[in-house]
Amino acid sequence: MFSSQSDIAYLEVAKDDASTYEKDLTDREKIRHSLPKVILLIIIAIIAIFATVYSAVEAAIIRQAHIRSNDDGRIMISNSTISMSDQIEEQPRPPYESCGHNPTEARRRGCSFDISSFAWLTPECYNDELTQDFISWSNWTWYTSEDSSDNTQLSFDTAMLGEQDTFVDWRYHMVHCTFMWRLQHLSMENGWVGRHLVNFEHTMHCQHALLMDAYDNRDVRTPAYVMYPRCLEVGMTKGMYPGPSKR
Repeated sequence: MFSSQSDIAYLEVAKDDASTYEKDLTDREKIRHSLPKVILLIIIAIIAIFATVYSAVEAAIIRQAHIRSNDDGRIMISNSTISMSDQIEEQPRPPYESCGHNPTEARRRGCSFDISSFAWLTPECYNDELTQDFISWSNWTWYTSEDSSDNTQLSFDTAMLGEQDTFVDWRYHMVHCTFMWRLQHLSMENGWVGRHLVNFEHTMHCQHALLMDAYDNRDVRTPAYVMYPRCLEVGMTKGMYPGPSKR
């Protein structure tokens, strides 16, 4: 049976339609298979953007904390520029927390003797400028006896060695109190404070001495004992010397 030209044309059109239809099916199949990959890429991109924003915000917060710690005078963070990849480390701790138990050990540890408080102090807690100011404040006298009738004295050089206890007059005692308060303030700025300075009872004692005993005890001598207080980081002394209990 022979086909007419119209039949042949019809068959060719039908064949083209079938090819187009198959091509559409193939394209749809490709899109269907590639759609999860596209969605996955979009999710990854969103996560990457979120991580970048989070890193920038966290770095800004840490940098602000670094600035506040410097303003507070404390040694906390050594990095000047901080990012997520930076490792935040504290500065090395001082080699010694105290000066030991005797002048020889104190010198070996690099400590200095503060004549205003009769304390051997580590470099972190010692303030040479304040000590020199105290020395030049008056022509101080150090006695070997608490008896005011005994005027045997220690020389300045001997007293400065910090090797023996002594006795001082009441004026020395009062000036000592004011210098301890000055040292307390400077210690807060420096970030290190001697344990003897955070004793609340000593603060109350000095207040009483200055306000009530200033004239009654002009001829009284008070002992000055050589001591070796610990040098503590500011903030680590909380609760060490509680104030007076409430009644």
